Amino acid sequence: MFIFSSAFFFSVLLRQKVFRSNRVMSTNSAVLLESRPSPNMVAENFRIGTVAEPTGPVPAGSVLAELVAVSVDPYMRGRMNDTKGYFVGPFEIGKPLSGGVILRILESGGEGGSLKVGDMVQGFASYQMRQVLPVAGLKKVPSSASSGFPEHYYLGVLGLTGLSAYIPLLEIGKPVAGETLFVSGAAGAVGSVVGQVGKILGLKVYGAAGSDDKVRWLVEDLKFDGAFNYKTTTTQAFLASSVPGGVDIYFDNVGGETLDQTLGHMKLNGRIIGCGSISQYDTPERDRYGVKNLFYIVTKRLKFEGFIISDLLSKYPDAVTQLATWVKEGSLKSRETIYNGLEKVPEAFLGLFVGANTGKAVILV
Repeated sequence: MFIFSSAFFFSVLLRQKVFRSNRVMSTNSAVLLESRPSPNMVAENFRIGTVAEPTGPVPAGSVLAELVAVSVDPYMRGRMNDTKGYFVGPFEIGKPLSGGVILRILESGGEGGSLKVGDMVQGFASYQMRQVLPVAGLKKVPSSASSGFPEHYYLGVLGLTGLSAYIPLLEIGKPVAGETLFVSGAAGAVGSVVGQVGKILGLKVYGAAGSDDKVRWLVEDLKFDGAFNYKTTTTQAFLASSVPGGVDIYFDNVGGETLDQTLGHMKLNGRIIGCGSISQYDTPERDRYGVKNLFYIVTKRLKFEGFIISDLLSKYPDAVTQLATWVKEGSLKSRETIYNGLEKVPEAFLGLFVGANTGKAVILV
């Protein structure tokens, strides 16, 4: 046993030495927060710079990893302010942004469990090319060769995006076949998954999107029962004409005036799922839209519940399994707006707030 163990650890050390000797020594690029929005977010708030290259042995229980893909998500806007967020703390000026990523393991410090050099992993990390991370915060994702999915799907339809759509729809929305679901931001990352899951569950699904092309995609490709361009048609006008019977479940990604007008079209005992309020994220607090129709929550006996997806960890495994099954079957489609290169992170992030993306926005590094 001693001879076997010695040989095993010698082979691990030799493999690590080879990887260290071939460690890529190009610039360790990073996306940095240059300044805080004042009050609105602009490209100048970001800077593509460099950070120190990881050096020395990788500690036990950690790995050296390089970025493969990066996610940008609306909640990150709040982290640009110097205030405590609901999820994690604010970004620091002069330091890299951070968020959901896919990484490739370059070196292991040992005690990595099932993780090994070359594995693809999903995690929450800095937007810098190479970094040392604890194994405990990483989850191995299947290779595209074995799963049939691109690894970046685990940032989207099979990651927090898909989970943020599927779990709250079931847990808060309590859908019943034949009911009506309305989704704002329906052509976005979460909204497009919510609508498709609703169709799979037998709901009538309607959505709001920001262009005629997105409306066509929702109706023709994703088989929504109806959709409208909120830039040319109001929520009030669409719901009054196309959903006269009212809405059973409203999945709110937008907040503001869209939420206000939808409240007036909710059915008795309807359910509202509060996912986000992207229409208000880049607006100073004093200027945010004041919802006027909240009394409908009382008169219509509505349930209005928000969620933070990290609070629902126990639901993840079954949810990912179900989402993956639907993707394999072709009943759940994933569409991404792909950007190439780490330097595209600011452009992709800013694009979320002007509707530049259809489906999930992903940066392939």
